[in-house]
Amino acid sequence: MSSASTTEWAETPSGFSTDRTVEHRRFDFVQYLRDHARRRDKCDANPAYKAAHLIAAAGGHVFPCGPNKRPLIREWPKEATDDFGRVETWWSQYPQALVGIACGKSGLVVLDGDRHNGPDGVAALTSLLGGDLVPTGAPIVETPSGGIHAFFRQPEGEPIRNSASLLAPAVDVRADGGYVVGCGSVLPNGRAYCPMEGAPDLVEAFANDLIPVLPSYIAERLRAPKSDHAERPAPPRDPRGSSDEPRPSSPPGAREVAYARRALDGNVRELSSAGRGGRNQALNAIAFRTGRMVAAGWIDRSTVEAAIEEAAHACGLTRDDGIRQVRKTITSGIEAGIQNPADPLRDDGQGAEREPLNFRGTRDREPAREARRSEDGTIYDGETGEVLHEAGPAPAGRELPEHLTRPAGLLGEIVDWITASARQPNRALSLAAAVTVLGTVIGRRVAGPTDAGVHLYVAMLAPSAGGKDHPMKRAQALVREVGESLVGPSGFTSMVAISRHVSEFPLALSVADELGNTISRIAGPRAGNWERGITKILREIWGSSFEVIAGEQRAAGRDPDIRWPSLSILGASNPNEFFDALGSAEVSNGFLNRILLLATSRKSPKVEPVADRHEIPDAIRFALARLFASCRGDLDEDVTEIIGTTAIKRYAGDPDLRDAHGKIRIGWVDDGIRDAWLALDTEASDRMEADGNELWGRVAEMAVRLSTIHAVGRAGLSAKVTAEDWAWGRDLARWSAETMSREARYRIADTLPQGNLKLIVRHLAEAGGSLTGTGLGKKLDGRLRQVELKDALASLIEAGTIEVIKTQSPKGGPPAVTYVLCRD
Repeated sequence: MSSASTTEWAETPSGFSTDRTVEHRRFDFVQYLRDHARRRDKCDANPAYKAAHLIAAAGGHVFPCGPNKRPLIREWPKEATDDFGRVETWWSQYPQALVGIACGKSGLVVLDGDRHNGPDGVAALTSLLGGDLVPTGAPIVETPSGGIHAFFRQPEGEPIRNSASLLAPAVDVRADGGYVVGCGSVLPNGRAYCPMEGAPDLVEAFANDLIPVLPSYIAERLRAPKSDHAERPAPPRDPRGSSDEPRPSSPPGAREVAYARRALDGNVRELSSAGRGGRNQALNAIAFRTGRMVAAGWIDRSTVEAAIEEAAHACGLTRDDGIRQVRKTITSGIEAGIQNPADPLRDDGQGAEREPLNFRGTRDREPAREARRSEDGTIYDGETGEVLHEAGPAPAGRELPEHLTRPAGLLGEIVDWITASARQPNRALSLAAAVTVLGTVIGRRVAGPTDAGVHLYVAMLAPSAGGKDHPMKRAQALVREVGESLVGPSGFTSMVAISRHVSEFPLALSVADELGNTISRIAGPRAGNWERGITKILREIWGSSFEVIAGEQRAAGRDPDIRWPSLSILGASNPNEFFDALGSAEVSNGFLNRILLLATSRKSPKVEPVADRHEIPDAIRFALARLFASCRGDLDEDVTEIIGTTAIKRYAGDPDLRDAHGKIRIGWVDDGIRDAWLALDTEASDRMEADGNELWGRVAEMAVRLSTIHAVGRAGLSAKVTAEDWAWGRDLARWSAETMSREARYRIADTLPQGNLKLIVRHLAEAGGSLTGTGLGKKLDGRLRQVELKDALASLIEAGTIEVIKTQSPKGGPPAVTYVLCRD
């Protein structure tokens, strides 16, 4: 790198050096690589990896993009980073990804001059900047298509946002809310984004804070009201007189503005006259497509929202679904569209614009590519042999590993009995019942090494008629055998009801059939304030082990306090009903990460039970009774009725392990297990930070609760959490979080149209990334009506999420329409 001064430069371990005269902070990438040998090797082998680190090291906020220049990170405006750890993770996952630079986070305004067989945006941008790009001092990057990116700093005041052809034809602005592909990125065809000869290097200028601020006359144009664009101030004239080229007589951007207006008018006109059936899907489709145009700066968001809301009212959707739900759908669709800004307009090759998509997405798109499909699902070009889609591996990890369903001691004995007495035996479902029962019996007295309680919220998910009923009934029978008061209600109608019950019976197990319906009632869009309050108090109960929850003050008086709540819940549902009932709020507010998920996709075959479901084995009855009595320090008459006089004499000498507060603490067997817990806590925090995945938020605490229950079941109340206990609890908690995260990603949606999109993407992902139209129809099995399927596919194609390819089967026959997942 050239020096701006002859003053001596001093190298530093950070890879930056400081000019003692001009005080500029300079980036020395060679020094940076000396200090990071492992990254140096990767940089040598992978230009994309090198470009990402280079830009991030200089202060740019980056994220990976696919070969189509689309972001591979869903929340890229928020997730873009200059953190090397995140960059390392992303480019290890996507080694050949292009480098996206988030302009807003990086404080940049990028002027993008295009050359796409239309107006010459490079010439227009050069003229706009005074006739010569180099003297501006702006870093200039040449794009593979022959265009240029000129980099400037955001000026003070209101941030400059994205716009298209507002400054001049084929000159776009990428700023707050936008991104560009960074220098050093290489497309699959080998063409690259390269620095312009003679212009400042982007990384060097970034590191030295030498990127110039956007010229004021350009900022004024971009901030001016649309009505003022015809009277924009002219740029300063170049002293060499090279800026006298004729200017367009029509206001720049008129073509895009007209297109967006026509698209909005046509879409809302059709929606206004739509009948029942598909209106909500149409509403979401319109919001998504116009959101893309909002992101491109072609139309104002408030205009879009007002027009779409009026159309929803005209077709009766507001009357049927309510204004709150309509606005939620509009907002969701627009926000999704903003994440996928509209591409520059293209004509049909004869100077005519193509018509906008209507609200059903039925405008003819470019013809689908034709290709061949091999037996293993790989799709390739029949002429060149180029692989267009390589079939992904079969889904793994859907079933709970067998070894986790075979815990040690009492817990394993309960699992064995429930399984042996079932007509449809499934050890994962039996485990759900067993761990909840044991956690209840020792609840409100036993604390884990971190002072966590042992009460659990467990969701058993299995197909309909998949054998969920038997474990639930056995769980109720087991806790009833220990004490009738331990059997809680199967549901609660309000926050007040649950508060009052738990204040009177702080230790209980509630068994809830149809858990999905229950969650829909208390957290769905039609839930009232009283019902929504249930998830709030449940979150508080889960996290208040050995604490006191103060009662709410109400008009009729104050609710009683809840001391040491230990309510456990065992619920059952099929996967579709469970996840359909949830929205993003249940993820972000922490309700979902308090649930231990034990799921199976198998419907167990019916067999003849080998054990009597009504006869609890004496060993299990005695062990549960002994634990319950020992936790409370008494062997009273209630226990006598259960286990008999002989049993009292046998257990009467048990030591009282409770502390002064009545609590029994189960500690770590050694510091190594504690360190393993800390490692899991760090792993969970890293996962949350890297992926924004709230579902990992309580994995470490869940593992402590499970390993504590396992330890007590293995060795009684004098147990310590050993490596065996910890490994089982950790692996079960981790499996639950992984499964919940995967299913939530593909299933949880705030609106029905969003749910339809995720349903299609999930089936494609589970099929290895592609399905023929017939195959997709079989997977959907009638869950979507034809109009819903058509709208969803149009939205996914428009967003670049899926691609349509006509594939020829190796067995012959006519080509089949095949949907290929590009990104999920």
